[in-house]
Amino acid sequence: MKRTGLTCALALSLGALGSFGLGVGTGAVHADEVASKEAVHKLDLALERYYAKDYARSSPLLYESLKLLPESDLRRDSGQFNFADALSHLGFVQASLEQYIDIVEARRSPDLVGRSLEVIDHAVRLGQLDERRLIDQVLFGNQYGDLPLETADFVEYYQALGELRRGFAEWGVHRLTELAKKERYYGFKARYALGVSRLEQGNSEGAEKVWNALIEAEGTPNDVRNDARLALARQRYEQKKYDEAFALYLTVDAPITQQDVVLLEKAWDRVADEDEPRALGMVVGLGAPVYHRLFAPERALIRTMALKRLCQFRMAHLAVQDFRSEWGRSLKVVREHQLPDEHLRTAMMNEPELRAEQKWQNELKEERDHLSRIADQPLKKYLDRLYLTKLDQVERAIARHTDHALERVAEELLRIDEQMTILDYEIGVGLFRKAGEERAGGPLEGRLSPTGKKEADAVKYKFTGEYWSDELGDYVVEAEDRCVR
Repeated sequence: MKRTGLTCALALSLGALGSFGLGVGTGAVHADEVASKEAVHKLDLALERYYAKDYARSSPLLYESLKLLPESDLRRDSGQFNFADALSHLGFVQASLEQYIDIVEARRSPDLVGRSLEVIDHAVRLGQLDERRLIDQVLFGNQYGDLPLETADFVEYYQALGELRRGFAEWGVHRLTELAKKERYYGFKARYALGVSRLEQGNSEGAEKVWNALIEAEGTPNDVRNDARLALARQRYEQKKYDEAFALYLTVDAPITQQDVVLLEKAWDRVADEDEPRALGMVVGLGAPVYHRLFAPERALIRTMALKRLCQFRMAHLAVQDFRSEWGRSLKVVREHQLPDEHLRTAMMNEPELRAEQKWQNELKEERDHLSRIADQPLKKYLDRLYLTKLDQVERAIARHTDHALERVAEELLRIDEQMTILDYEIGVGLFRKAGEERAGGPLEGRLSPTGKKEADAVKYKFTGEYWSDELGDYVVEAEDRCVR
């Protein structure tokens, strides 16, 4: 995909426009020679400061030399590579990545293309560059030769994903199959992706075989092993093997900030297995500030279902009322086709296709806010233009995806609301029946725990609203079962 604006100007394609959008004359040869000598002098001085790790003083000189060097000068890509590294050290990671991407797109220096792709690979693993941009803007449809093994794997893996996402399943699967033979990071990633592909083709047994092998293999990278555990846990849940699913969920050891969906799925697993106290405890854990961006009206649904099953009808009805209070305005907005309120906007931005765009937008804004660190005015002006261009690009991307995201969020909210309405009717019936039974024979006595045993040795604490990150998945709500069994 061709890129426009400053990104294209950054590709070091001089032509009639010149490097970085600044013109280089096509007339007098003498003028070019003078410019080249000045560029070489500035480049030498810049490199002297760069290798002394004086990135603040080397960056402006590198930028100036790149404006002056002719397109045919083989030092251009080398200078831009150093410029990218200097920007990264100064904290301008997104601007730095644009330089590396431009070196890759220009493909003039095979060695520096490989080294730039290696840096881009590292950025993808750190979440500084999302997969969609990587595939669409850098890798898809391009060929690269003589790359280091790990870097070649990186390119092959994401090009295979690009094939699959564009409907070229046979090509994508073939690439992944060949890559999966390698005992390197992207070989393991390819095996996981092949498991997903088999599941999509209806071969659940084949998918599970792949994921089990990844879980058991000693060399599987931790993030790939977690993906395999999570995928297999979801399979076990769909097969109603809830204890097996829960055991797998417990082994996922991703950072706490990435476990919101895992905790939500664990809560569903527990309520499906009629372990209501654990399910209610996980609903409490999902209320932690670290998960404040999670769009999960399902929390209220799980809470209501669990309390209803325990015949805690009044508490279940209050849970329905809490849901109506929290989401009532948003539901009204959806039904009346009004502009999204704050709740809906937050939920929309948490949709996968918008989450990456918003993350990129936030990083661009944060880095642009730090341009005051740059003392050199030409460099500062250039970076400001670059960030404004990329911010405009991401805003247009967000606008393109907003309608679809809103549609999905609205459908989910209406689905939960419909289920809450049905539950509330059943709760009302239960309240009416319970009131009649109490009038006839007095209050009902229930079990003290889901197992029917008194847990005398258990240490219990009253929840005060204070969350501890290492306990979010371990809360258990002491909820009496008031049903007659």
